[in-house]
Amino acid sequence: MDTDPTTPLDPPPAPSAPPRQLLRTPSEDRVLGGVAAGLGRYFAVDPILFRIGFAVTAFVGGTGICAYLALLLFVPADDGSADPQAILRPTRRTFVLGGAAAVAAVGGVVLALAGAWATAVGAGA
Repeated sequence: MDTDPTTPLDPPPAPSAPPRQLLRTPSEDRVLGGVAAGLGRYFAVDPILFRIGFAVTAFVGGTGICAYLALLLFVPADDGSADPQAILRPTRRTFVLGGAAAVAAVGGVVLALAGAWATAVGAGA
């Protein structure tokens, strides 16, 4: 059992694959902003499932619209030329997201007041 000390017994480990990144898809695969297609590619499912989910939740409290806008703002586009870590511009996106949240909050208050007014005027009927 003569072994040569210069040859390794175990082969070197294979290079690991880079971690998956959630990116919006380029223009040929997207319908609006590429969010649903990017989610479909990331989770390896048909993007139509995410499109239906966004549409259904848009009619149930508007969370689909808020979620889509948040993903549109914070998920970088896959254009192949930019570094995904450097795409996030926190100042501009924070103001835009803050504005969208303010609009959603004001809309919720208006809907609550309208419902209360309709109940008071119509005596609950």
